[in-house]
Amino acid sequence: MLDFWATWCGPCVAEIPHMKKAYTDWHSEGFEILGVCLDGVGKASDVEKFLADKEIDWPQIYDNEKRPTELTQQYDILGISFVLLVDEHTGKIPATSRELRGPNLSKVIEAQIKKRRDAPASD
Repeated sequence: MLDFWATWCGPCVAEIPHMKKAYTDWHSEGFEILGVCLDGVGKASDVEKFLADKEIDWPQIYDNEKRPTELTQQYDILGISFVLLVDEHTGKIPATSRELRGPNLSKVIEAQIKKRRDAPASD
């Protein structure tokens, strides 16, 4: 899951408990979160402190030098909070922010993992 966020974004911060639950529940099954922090130039120490204070364990990308980042351009991200679930095998996007918010996040991840488990093996 790609999570485009910033420390100053209230809706982004409000989702952290749901993301932590999904990460705890499904990380061992292959679920990964990649945070894409959009705090802006010169905020690296603020971002690092925020991540430590919130005990966020998943990998983060923070481009301290420029904005917009290549990922925001690649996925045409115009605003945050915004998340995309990306299938690691196909690159397809089975869910976006609409489905991946609140307590529903862990349910969507569970359904995708079950779907992947039940799918016939491909060459």
